[in-house]
Amino acid sequence: MSLRVPLFAGYADRAAVHRAEAELDSARANVEDLRSQIELQVWQAYQNLRTAVAMLDSSTAQLKSARQAAEVTQARYKGGLATILDLLSAQTTLANARVQQVQARLDWAAGRAALGHAVGGLKPPAETTELP
Repeated sequence: MSLRVPLFAGYADRAAVHRAEAELDSARANVEDLRSQIELQVWQAYQNLRTAVAMLDSSTAQLKSARQAAEVTQARYKGGLATILDLLSAQTTLANARVQQVQARLDWAAGRAALGHAVGGLKPPAETTELP
């Protein structure tokens, strides 16, 4: 039985250790970069959803105001106190408010889905999803 021990390996072991340490540092940096990207995506999705909720509230108030204005203008028109242009203008404003309400609801739903995606999933929707 004989024992063979290399006397000089050309610092191969030391180089392998340094290479492994460098790869470990690189992997840690990649993990930290990915973590930062995920945090940014979640934060942006959250802020976008908050903005969508605010826009939804705003569009709801605008729609309510446009409905009241259209009703008043129609009553004034029937009473001879407003012109057809006044009535058409109020109806146009109401139609635009309805469009903005639909857009706000769409943005809210998209924001909710984006936030769910950013955090890793969504619960299945209920049969009737209530808007805030």
